[in-house]
Order: sequence, then structure tokens, then C-alpha cells
Amino acid sequence: MALCDELEAAQTHREARRDRLRTTTLRNLVALDESKANARFFLRHSARMITSPEHVASVRQAILDLAVRGRLVPRDPNDSAKAHVLDDGLARLPASWKEFPLGEVLAEDSRNGYSRKPDGAADGIPILKISAGTTRRDGVVDEDEYKLIGNVTAQDRERLCLRQGDLLACRFNGNRDSVGILTLFVDALHMSPIFPDKLIRLRSNAALVMPELLRWWSRSTLIRRRTDEYRATTVGNWGISAGNLKLVTYPLPPLAEQRRIVAKVDELMAVCDELEQSLAAEQTKRGRLLEALLRDALEGAPPARELEILGAR
Repeated sequence: MALCDELEAAQTHREARRDRLRTTTLRNLVALDESKANARFFLRHSARMITSPEHVASVRQAILDLAVRGRLVPRDPNDSAKAHVLDDGLARLPASWKEFPLGEVLAEDSRNGYSRKPDGAADGIPILKISAGTTRRDGVVDEDEYKLIGNVTAQDRERLCLRQGDLLACRFNGNRDSVGILTLFVDALHMSPIFPDKLIRLRSNAALVMPELLRWWSRSTLIRRRTDEYRATTVGNWGISAGNLKLVTYPLPPLAEQRRIVAKVDELMAVCDELEQSLAAEQTKRGRLLEALLRDALEGAPPARELEILGAR
């Protein structure tokens, strides 16, 4: 037990140092200083810093923070930096990028959802749960999260029906981080649901911006910080009005660059998914090894080689 205490203390100290190194390295990666040395250092030592599925979340955040600053895909060589620094002090926007309040890049006005609660009517139509717009980390609406509701007029269904490319934002929730973040409706189940009152629907102007880009941008540290300015709390719940949500300013590159950015972010997020799965499998393997060691210890002396492997990890 004394040896276990010693091992636990050593691991706690090591993990704390690892966490500090990972946090500092990723912060330097997205800093205003665009030295390639920061990227080389991260790539060289990433295997030592990213050792559990929980660590991958900070890598995902760094990807989005690089993307929203125009640092994820190559810039147009003729595109110089603008004179002003972004309000987080970490980057200058490329000259071809503009900043717009969210309300100015919409094809139509925002709309709050249906206020009546689902009743489970057998002949009802699908209405999304609030959780449909908050649970998935990939910024896609979870279409499996729905209930049925009856007696919805054809006019209300037409007015509140979702279509592919719509964005949803939660306007009232106990979780502060869920409020005002955009999720993308992809219409995977082809059931034409409506949405509840605590969600806001936004339809972007395809001539100005890709909804896929807005969904990723809203999860960046920059836009989260800007959204924070409009969040308010009431009796333990957080909220944001549609009017205030549309005031949040988003940096927008030209459409061709938007497509390249979205493709790159999607590609890197898929790599993060694979990395998480690999690390989770490694943890499972390690747990099985420990279980085998304990079983051996109860039946006799544990194999020295297995103990050495476990200690090294």
C-alpha cells in the first residue's frame, strides 16, 4: 500500500506537469507570434502530452482557434494582414476577411420555436428536444432527440419546420456553455421536425457564409468570449435573446476560403475522433493488464515483466 501511495503521488505530479505543458504549448500554438517552432514543438512532443481521451478536447479547441484566426489553411499570398488585432489579442485578420454581426449574414429573421410541450400523440409530428441542439460536440443537431406532438396546425408546421442547413441555438439552459452555441441541422432522418421554444432557428445567407462554418466558429474561444458578453443568468439558468445573439460579431473569409477551412476542420476533427478511440482502447488494454496482474497476485507472484510494463506506463 505504501508503494501504491508512492506511485499515485508520482503519477499525480507527472500528470500536473503534463497538463501545464499541454496547456502552454497549445496556447503558444494559437498566439499572435506565428513562429513555426511552436507547431514543430507540439508535433514533436504530442505523443507525450496527449495520453488520454480527455486530452483530445484541448486539441479540438486549438484547431478551431487556429481556424477562426485564418491560420489553418494557407493564405492568399496577396492577402496582407489588417492593421487591427482581434479583440482577444491573439491574431490579425487577413485583409480579405470581414467581420459581421451574425444578424447581417442571415437570409431571413431568426425564429423561436413552438411553445407547447410535447404530448406523445400517436398521430403527432416530431418536435426536437432541447438536448437535440446541445449534446453533440461535432456541432450537428442530434435528430434522434425528439418527441411527438399532436394538433400542430399546417401553418405552424410550415413556419417552424427545419430544413437542411438550418442552425439552432439554445436560448435558455442551466449549462452556461450551451447557450448561444450554434448547431447544424443536416436532415439525416428526413422527418421534417419542428423545434421547441427554447431553441432559436437561424438561416444563413448562402451568398455570404456557409452554415457549416458558423457552426464551427461558434465553438471557438473567440466567439465564445464574444457570446459571453450577451449571456445573462436568472435563478441559476443562463439565457440569451435572439436579438443579442444576432449582435455577436463573426470574422468571415471569402466563400472559397470558407470551403477550404470547413474541409480542413472536418478532416482534423475526424483525426481527433480516431485519436480518442485509440487512447480509449489503450486505457482498456491497460485496465485488463492490471486486472490480470491482480488475479496473478492473488494466486501467486505477479510476472515481473508485466509489472515493469505497467510501471512504465
